[in-house]
Amino acid sequence: MDPVVLLKGLLVITDSGRKIGRVQEIIRRENTNEIKQFIVSSLFAIKQEVPISQVKKIGSSIILKSSYNVPKRYFWQKT
Repeated sequence: MDPVVLLKGLLVITDSGRKIGRVQEIIRRENTNEIKQFIVSSLFAIKQEVPISQVKKIGSSIILKSSYNVPKRYFWQKT
């Protein structure tokens, strides 16, 4: 089993504790196990891409860096 598969479904939160959603998909760099980005989704928010460079810590949940600006986009808002 690939280790990145274990990250699928983890809760993604900001540095301040705001819940963003859960990891729906993991994008890897070519055929390696190195993570390029996460696709995060929640019940009412549009899927968003979070680059690995914006991740502060991965443990029982994924904590984003304080510099990451979380977009407030919901499915009823036009982009």
